Amino acid sequence: MDGNRNKIWSLYFTLVISFIIFVLFGLIQSLISLFIGIDDFVVYLGLISIVSSILGCGMILFAVVTSKNTIQEYLNLYIPFLSPSLKYIFVFALLLLGLDSMSNAYPELFNDSFAIRVYESADSLLMLFLGFVLLGPLFEEFLFRGFLFKGLENSIGGNGAVIISSLLFSIPHLQYPIIVVLCMVFPMALFLGYMRMKTQSLVLPIIFHSINNFMTLLLVHLEVY
Repeated sequence: MDGNRNKIWSLYFTLVISFIIFVLFGLIQSLISLFIGIDDFVVYLGLISIVSSILGCGMILFAVVTSKNTIQEYLNLYIPFLSPSLKYIFVFALLLLGLDSMSNAYPELFNDSFAIRVYESADSLLMLFLGFVLLGPLFEEFLFRGFLFKGLENSIGGNGAVIISSLLFSIPHLQYPIIVVLCMVFPMALFLGYMRMKTQSLVLPIIFHSINNFMTLLLVHLEVY
């Protein structure tokens, strides 16, 4: 840690701790999958997401607490001002509309068979929505645009933090087709990161991330049923 410099983990330790948390997060998911049966992991993906996200958030909060900083300050859990919030709500709506239009225009490129398979196989849609709409986005925002972003921003500045955190955020989503990652996941990550930098708040990225995942599952639901 850089002495008393805002009580923020240095860039090196931020990257190392973030990597360790992500590896442990993946390990937890693997252990749960082995416990319930690896062949049924898609069926119980909602439950797996819920448990691993809760434990992942706990690890992030522990890393923040050990920095002798407050959770609210370190993760920027502040309510943003209304005026910029309205602007980003408008841009977010346009972004969702644009991504949906692109998906509809090129269905052969953006067909997400993985999401459809997960939805059709889910043992409990309630658990699936809870894991992917609430707790999953919360963990990802805490890690990528919360803990990781804080260390990057403190070391290389806001613009660098937006780009690097967006790239790192996109890597774990490579279970989706690469065209989806490049044209949908990465642009959304850039938008959420830029909004996090400009508002100095993680609240809107958490909310918008959850809305994005909800809309994704809703579209999958309409396609399946």
